[in-house]
Amino acid sequence: MLERQKKHLSRLQKQNKLEEIVVKSLYIIFFVLYNLFEIYLVYLIGKYQSKVYETVAILMFFFINKAMFGRALHFKSSLVCLGVSLLTFYTAITLTFNFSISILSSVLIGILSGAITSYIASYLYDETKKLTNRKKIIKILNNDTSQENICHVCKIRGLKEDIADTIDLYLTNTKEEVASILNVDTSTVTRRIQRFIKGN
Repeated sequence: MLERQKKHLSRLQKQNKLEEIVVKSLYIIFFVLYNLFEIYLVYLIGKYQSKVYETVAILMFFFINKAMFGRALHFKSSLVCLGVSLLTFYTAITLTFNFSISILSSVLIGILSGAITSYIASYLYDETKKLTNRKKIIKILNNDTSQENICHVCKIRGLKEDIADTIDLYLTNTKEEVASILNVDTSTVTRRIQRFIKGN
């Protein structure tokens, strides 16, 4: 039965390829438009404070610095991200000094802003502090992800066969793909994964 499910997954993956390309394209378009909108709002803040050149310098060095330091700080809501970004830039623009040293201060504030947000992001998203569900499962299985071992661990923990099938598929597929193969809701897959991790 598992072989039939895997063949079904293979067909499903081929069908979803075009859909995936469309979704990625739409995401890129939205991402670019969102960032242009954010930059425009920051520009308006700079114009309001009569510090357009300083704003351009802050933006430029902020993005260069962010690219150098790596991961950006993100929140679950785009609206919260936008609000925090605008507040950060408003503060940075306000902190620039008079014109004679404002470009230098803009560069320093842009670099400092990028460094601080990158440091916060690296602290919050530190992978050693957060184990993903897959890593937790692999740890429970002592790195032996064979179907026999999954069934054995489930039996020891008093878990049903449907959880073993779910875990076996989840280790190599997304939750959505597992839900489609097993013909269940994604929430059911999530619940089974959590039951396996908790061991009850």
